[in-house]
Amino acid sequence: MKCTVKKETLLPHLQKVVGIISKKATIPILCNLKIEAAGQELKLTANCLDMEMQTIVAAEVGEEGSTTLPAYRLLESVNRLKGSEIELKADARFHAKITSGKSSLKLLGMDPKDYPQFADAETKHKLTLKVADCVRMIDQVVYAVNINEARKVLQGILFELKDHCLTTVATDGKRLARSQTQLDDCEAENFRIIVPQKAALEIRKISEGDGVIDMEFNANFMRVQVGTTTFRTKLAEGNYPNYQLVIPNDFSKSVELTSSALVQALDLVSVPLDGKDNVTLKFTAGQLELHSESVNVGEGTDTLSVPYDSKDEMTLIFNQGILRDPFRLSGMDTLTFRMNDANSPIALENGNFLYILMPMRNK
Repeated sequence: MKCTVKKETLLPHLQKVVGIISKKATIPILCNLKIEAAGQELKLTANCLDMEMQTIVAAEVGEEGSTTLPAYRLLESVNRLKGSEIELKADARFHAKITSGKSSLKLLGMDPKDYPQFADAETKHKLTLKVADCVRMIDQVVYAVNINEARKVLQGILFELKDHCLTTVATDGKRLARSQTQLDDCEAENFRIIVPQKAALEIRKISEGDGVIDMEFNANFMRVQVGTTTFRTKLAEGNYPNYQLVIPNDFSKSVELTSSALVQALDLVSVPLDGKDNVTLKFTAGQLELHSESVNVGEGTDTLSVPYDSKDEMTLIFNQGILRDPFRLSGMDTLTFRMNDANSPIALENGNFLYILMPMRNK
């Protein structure tokens, strides 16, 4: 195998695919990246048995062939070589010489015939989604996934299509995040699938530009196509909890909060916290007071002017990190804070985004 490819073209493609490869894989070849040169293209494949990422790079191919090389060593090599073009040349033992200008490195490869292949399964559903909508719907919920939960279903994001409305949901038992988008031209049948968090983050990573993302899947498998990049993943098995049960039907009080202002205030009052992450929010006419205290460090207070017009004062206690997340990560400039009382769930929402959080009890 022998080919030449521009560094500025190869490097971002390498960065895109190596993320699914474990540096401590129990099967040595799974630490490698499969490289295939044919026609005028270089195909890069990464596989961790649960997921596979393939991307195609334009290249000048002098001799067709393939090899597998240590993924992170290859990425580091290409990143550090200073020339504008990279030449890859693999011998009969699949070892590769990587050359750029006057510099070169040699990496020991392994037989590509031993590299696992992620076979496509029969497709039951197909869906085309705008890249921007896909990015938003993952970003707005992925932080609420419970990665420590024993139940695999809660370690992933629910993707649900019902009556042309696509919904993503994540929950860790303490809070729930939901994002939606209307797909009026969608011809897919209603479905519910659970995408593992790591797979969702990989989909997010390859979702670039202003185009579309094509998804094909059944109950156990998903294939995603964005441009020249293909991603395959196994899906989590099991039934996702009925998240609708934790969403209150109505609220008696609401106030619109500016995300940047609230994050800034939370950051300030969180400085004195020492092992105790609770922050108290007190709503009174026209203002919101945030307060925190620690017996070992001190206390912090900040006050914001807010359009709260209820006659009832409201005092609620939250974990500051869990409260901060939607204001910081939802991408919304403002969120409407809805509540009933100090011991009932509150909602933060704006358009297609909803976040449900239970206040902590005041002991």
